[in-house]
Amino acid sequence: MLFSVWRAKKSTIPAWKTQLECCGCTVQTIDAAVKPLYHAACATASNLVCALVQQSIDELTRCGFSQEDALRALTPLIRSNTARLLAVGPTEALTGPVERNDCETVKKHLACLTEGNERALYTAATRKLIEIAVGRHPEADYGALRELTEEGQK
Repeated sequence: MLFSVWRAKKSTIPAWKTQLECCGCTVQTIDAAVKPLYHAACATASNLVCALVQQSIDELTRCGFSQEDALRALTPLIRSNTARLLAVGPTEALTGPVERNDCETVKKHLACLTEGNERALYTAATRKLIEIAVGRHPEADYGALRELTEEGQK
């Protein structure tokens, strides 16, 4: 669990660190200048995941699912993916069309994502996935997939 002592005086940080470590917490001290970046990272891992899941639910409702059935259908996928992600990290957990460098599947996805926000979210996340895939497969050429996601922004 991440804990932050936002308003602690520098002189009290060692005491807070000791107390938190006694409770079994891992403590990382950061410079005050990077607190907004720290918060952005936490919001990305927490709040922005909600946006991705909601987009998935919205897409499934367009396929005829109710909101409740969509979430129920996604639950095993989300749970298994999250467990693997936490166990091995994003690079090793990555699967799917981006990891396979499958431009045809990504083209099909983009063709049905016609609304600006959902298309923008898909292409932005896909570009980040390309970075991860390159780390996993440095020998692969992801240039065509990069171009496709740049076109997907239009």
